[in-house]
This record gives sequence, structure tokens and C-alpha cells, in this order.
Amino acid sequence: MKRRIKIIVDIAMFLLFLYLLSYRPGMGLLLHAKIGILLFILFLLHHVLNVQWYRTLHKGRYGFRRFLLTGFDFLLLAAMVCMMVSSLMLSDMVFPVVGICMTHGWRQLHVSASAWCFLLMAFHVSMHLQGMFKRLQRKLRQTAFEYVYYLFLSAVIGAGIYCFLQSGLWPRVIMAEQRSLFISDSRLFFSEHLGIVAGSSVMTHWILLGAEWLKKQ
Repeated sequence: MKRRIKIIVDIAMFLLFLYLLSYRPGMGLLLHAKIGILLFILFLLHHVLNVQWYRTLHKGRYGFRRFLLTGFDFLLLAAMVCMMVSSLMLSDMVFPVVGICMTHGWRQLHVSASAWCFLLMAFHVSMHLQGMFKRLQRKLRQTAFEYVYYLFLSAVIGAGIYCFLQSGLWPRVIMAEQRSLFISDSRLFFSEHLGIVAGSSVMTHWILLGAEWLKKQ
């Protein structure tokens, strides 16, 4: 039961975050702020449900996969905290009673932290899909579909790289000035960002396979 709740919370967080990331004029700052608060609540719930992970951090040995996952999870935590702090500093736009003065710097930090959160979240999802890729690979090994499978994965990586370059995430990551921070086509936005997640999942799978192969040499 707890596992199902964790999966539901994680999926809800990802979908809400994508929606918030797609913000554009006309969606309403108040709605954006309310969904942001809901995301923050789910973020806290996620950590409560996974408190056992913190208790086992000092136990066991750290192989390449565990070291990578733990490191990037802490980076994701830091990016989420930056995003939420910057949200608070921008809250006077929606809740004037807070009395916090908005500055361009906080807005830039919020946009950049959001981009980092997405990329790190995509990597986090990718790490947890590794088992699925390995099971599928074992089933297709030495079958007529094996090379078709590898060709398909290569195409997914290519599409993911293309989506990343087209999405405008890179300028946000490095806090570069942009002509516009808003998304004009929501369907294109979701297609590009889901493409990035798919591409990063396959890339992560191959990186981990490569690390396993090197370990055996």
C-alpha cells in the first residue's frame, strides 16, 4: 500500500511540476502559486514516505550506481530548495500581504532552479527505469528484434538531444538572458520535455551498462 502511495505521489509531483514549468501569460499567477504550494506539500510528503532512505545513507557500500543516484538526489534536493525559496521571494506578486520585494535576480534564480529541477528529476526517473530496460534487454537478446531495439533506443537518444536543444532549457540552466521565458505552444512544450526524459532514460541506462561492463574487465 505504501509503495502505491509513493508512486502516486511521485507521478503527481512530476505532472504538476511539468505544468508549472509550462507557465505562460494567461495561465494566471494565482493558480501557478496555488499549484506551487501543492507541489511543495507533495515534496514534503515524498520525503516523509522515503525517510528510510536517509536512515540507510551511512550503511552498505557505495558502488557507481548508488554513488551517482545519491549525489544527484542531493543536487535535486538543493535545486528544489532554491526553487521554493525564490518562489517565496516572488510571492508578493500574488500575495501582496507578504510584503517581500520582488527583484529580477530572484526571478532569474527561480527560472534557473526550475530548469535544473527538471533535468535532475529526469535523471532521477531514469535511474529508477534501469531495471525495466535490463529486463526488456534480456527478453530481446538473441532474437530478431534485438537490433531493432538498439536502433530504436539510439533514435530515442537523438530525439532527446534534439528536444533539449529546441526546448530553450540550456539558457535557463546557465541563467542567461532570453528574449522570452514563456512557452507559446503547450503541446510542443510537453512533447519536448517528455522527449528529454525519454532520451535521458536511455542515456542513463547505457552509462550504467557501460559502468557494469568496465567493472567486469
